[in-house]
Amino acid sequence: MKSKSIPSSGEDLIARTADGLFDFQHASSFAEQYLQTFYRDRAPTNDERVVFRFLAEHLRALSDRPVLLEVGCGPTVHHVLQFAPYVSELHMADYLQENLEEVRKWRDDLLGAGTWSQYAELALRLEGRPSGNEDVRRLEQMTKRKLRRLLTCDLRDQWILGAPVAYPVVTAFYCTEEVGITMARWEEVMANLARAVAPGGQLFLSCLRDTDSYLVGGTAYPCARISEADVRRVLPQLGFNMAQSVVESASVNDQEHEGVSGVVLTAARKTA
Repeated sequence: MKSKSIPSSGEDLIARTADGLFDFQHASSFAEQYLQTFYRDRAPTNDERVVFRFLAEHLRALSDRPVLLEVGCGPTVHHVLQFAPYVSELHMADYLQENLEEVRKWRDDLLGAGTWSQYAELALRLEGRPSGNEDVRRLEQMTKRKLRRLLTCDLRDQWILGAPVAYPVVTAFYCTEEVGITMARWEEVMANLARAVAPGGQLFLSCLRDTDSYLVGGTAYPCARISEADVRRVLPQLGFNMAQSVVESASVNDQEHEGVSGVVLTAARKTA
């Protein structure tokens, strides 16, 4: 996962993405490899705990039960579990159909679906809510009921959903820096993402900090080297009110063997 340097296994991927954008169609069986690497039979990792603590601090600012779009959800549902009590609907979008199928399997209680109960328990506990088995089950069932749409998106396009659609709340976790894998392309991807945030809306974002690549099943996937300063620099250019936004970084302990050193966390408000 998320190594700070590109191993030799990633050289071919870099060669095929010389324009600075990564096309996940190059990935073979990405969903299963990703789940096996980071989530199956594994407790929440420290980097995800950092993200969940940040969200627990800022989610209460959501009002009026908005509709939420998660962009680049991958084959996972753990982040929307934390948002479910605060929104009226959840829409999840990804570039790969195989990722969306994994989400669909979980929502529809199909055979082979992933298990996310540990993340539901973490979300409840961090917010000081009851977090017993029945509480976890209720949160999961609520999330499934609110998960109304599974959409195809492409962060390389000006309109990431294929049409000029904007949401009051947009989230993207470990996503933008993995599509735009150079600084210039990452800025373009961020601009595309920002267009999906409605005026006055909110963006919740996490990026790998100071990272060149991450590993999935032994294969290196490149990403842009992003810092807190980079996020602070681009957000006002994209129409976000920095007086109403929070951008911070956090170190991640005990994951050096995976190459994880830190994350950049953002809760940003777009100008109305």
